[in-house]
Amino acid sequence: MGGLKELCQEDRDELISAVYGRRYFFWIGSGFSSNFGYPSWGAVLKNTKKNIGYDGQLPDNYLYAAEILHSYFESTEQGDEIAFNQAIINALDESYEEEVDPKWVHLFKKFASGTVVTTNWDDVLEKVFDFLTSVVVRGDKKLKISDDKNILKIHGDRKKPESIVVTQSQYTKFQREDTYLKSKIFTMFAEKVPIFLGYSLADPNVYYIYDEVVSHMGNDRPPAFMVVHPDKDPEKDKEKFEQFQHLFAKKNICLIKADIGTFLKELDSYREKFANRVEAYDEDYASVMDRLNPLIEQAVAGDLAKKTDILEFASDEARRIAIKALVRLIDNPEIFKKKGGTLNNPGGTISDKQAHSLFQSIIKIGNKIEGESVDSKDRKIIGRVIYDTCVNNPFLWDFNRAEIPFTDLMSFHIHETDEYYEKRLDLIKELLDFGGKKPILGKCWAIYDEFSKRIDWLRPNEVSGLIDRVEADFDDGDGYIESSKWWLKKLMGSGTLTKLQSGKVKKILS
Repeated sequence: MGGLKELCQEDRDELISAVYGRRYFFWIGSGFSSNFGYPSWGAVLKNTKKNIGYDGQLPDNYLYAAEILHSYFESTEQGDEIAFNQAIINALDESYEEEVDPKWVHLFKKFASGTVVTTNWDDVLEKVFDFLTSVVVRGDKKLKISDDKNILKIHGDRKKPESIVVTQSQYTKFQREDTYLKSKIFTMFAEKVPIFLGYSLADPNVYYIYDEVVSHMGNDRPPAFMVVHPDKDPEKDKEKFEQFQHLFAKKNICLIKADIGTFLKELDSYREKFANRVEAYDEDYASVMDRLNPLIEQAVAGDLAKKTDILEFASDEARRIAIKALVRLIDNPEIFKKKGGTLNNPGGTISDKQAHSLFQSIIKIGNKIEGESVDSKDRKIIGRVIYDTCVNNPFLWDFNRAEIPFTDLMSFHIHETDEYYEKRLDLIKELLDFGGKKPILGKCWAIYDEFSKRIDWLRPNEVSGLIDRVEADFDDGDGYIESSKWWLKKLMGSGTLTKLQSGKVKKILS
């Protein structure tokens, strides 16, 4: 057991929401680098102890252990503090094993947000990101903070022995430093959710760092999450984990028992599911949600959007965001249902009047945009949803209520290369053949009336497609269907046909 499913619902939602909204950052410890062939902190100190000839026992606290080794190093006149730091780095490099590429690296890169903080000195993170990041090291005089990807090496870098933090006294000095780097970290803690990867439950880094944050910020901060690798001994692991759960709860740190790969895989799965929730929708379109809500409320009521609400989107940028938000609703009926909407059964599509309101809002907002208002991806979605909504609409063939689905089918145009282009024309012709007023053979007056008003909505290629379908009926040996002639006469009288199209229609009508 373990992993994200062991978190309570509130904590899990807090984490997934933060990850979805990119309001988090990774804080990387030595356990992360051990997956790439580097030794643990304890192993580095053990090698250092051997290299400098210290025979005594070392405490479990790594900072104090390093302090003892440092004191011995200087007392035996092996060198100063920087020389000792170099000895630590040498021990790190000596313990490095053959390079390993964990299977979860692609997921880590996917989830690593703009800035990654680490207490490691190695260059694992730089390699993971192919050295394309800005690296800021403790003690740097000129900080190169990028708008894209950054690595903050708060305990130094192996290439700069004077920068590394390994002993208790060095850590105390680090805590007292008043630098931009520390201010940056405090800001990140205040604004984002930290996720600790590669730290053990007994790692002093977590205690000292977080205690300093608490003293600086108080309780006014987001929760933190710490991924803890399970112990090999299940009984020992359970007891230890439960003890630290209570301890870390006071620090507002939620523990997740999992290896890094399992955690990232679960995170990916939960994030994907979260994307279909109304919370994700509200977060994605927070910038226009106040203006969007009236349109959604009117759609839920089955009413068309008010002109004043359409005009609330004053810039093309806001209009395009609004269109994407409305497309997301029609493409995810369950989100619309959460907003109060109604779905048809079977099919699970949005009900006819509500869908009509959303479609018409998209069109009216798009009409205010100069140039292309809907990108090709969203246009495909709209075309598919309109078609599916019509096909699944119980009133599509109703003599009175067919007006709404037929209007939507006529009003939005699909590119000829789209898979729904031909399906849409097939359905339009089928409905036109069904429509009409007595004594014409048609049975649906609503379609007759709507088509009569909207003939000029058809584009030349769509008109040609409809005429071709009537000609195909004749080629099949059925003769020209009488119920097609009423709408062909309407086309002839509209003045919108090309010379070639007029010739074909005259031949059919004769």
